[in-house]
Amino acid sequence: MSPKVETCGIEGCSQPAKRSISAKNLGGTSLKVRASSHRVNLCKDHYKQFKKETKQDRAIEKARFNPMGHLRPSGKDSRVNLI
Repeated sequence: MSPKVETCGIEGCSQPAKRSISAKNLGGTSLKVRASSHRVNLCKDHYKQFKKETKQDRAIEKARFNPMGHLRPSGKDSRVNLI
């Protein structure tokens, strides 16, 4: 018996799935899910499209958890000497 190959869960796509994401994360994208479920399998191309469409949302969410945002000091010149 051969293992079942998961296919992309987006309408009109039958490519093999590479990633599985939560269906609620697809809410703000243009991707149309084939069937309603908690998880959606995405092929490489649709995952790339999902990442592009949600880039700004992910940046906002990341900044919410890191109050300094992208202004975090880096490099040897930013070190603080406490002595």
